[in-house]
Order: sequence, then structure tokens, then C-alpha cells
Amino acid sequence: MLKAMRIAAAEGKDWKSELYKLLIAYRSTPHETTGVSPAKRMYRREIRTKLPDLHKAMFDVDLSTRD
Repeated sequence: MLKAMRIAAAEGKDWKSELYKLLIAYRSTPHETTGVSPAKRMYRREIRTKLPDLHKAMFDVDLSTRD
């Protein structure tokens, strides 16, 4: 976190908003050992982010139509 705050300060960005973005990314990313994000464990639901859920999108692809 300290590194992200220092980079934000060096680039002239608001370090508080950059820290918030880092925490949202951390809380919405599934952990390797549990396979569940911290937000899901705490709130029993996934939090909404601006990024699409790529894991779900990967399984929605129909591979039978490949050339």
C-alpha cells in the first residue's frame, strides 16, 4: 500500500483515491488458497467493480463454432 501511495504522490494524483482503488481491487480478488474474495467472505456477495468478471466470461464462450 505504501508503494501505491508513493507512486500516486510522485505522479501528482490524490493518494487517498489511489489507495481506495487498490483496496477495492484487493477486496474483490479471490485468494489462491480459499478461492473466495475477502468481500464475498465478509458480505456473502461479490462487490461491484468497473471491471467485467473474466472468469464467468471465459465459460460463456462457445468453442464448437471454431474454424
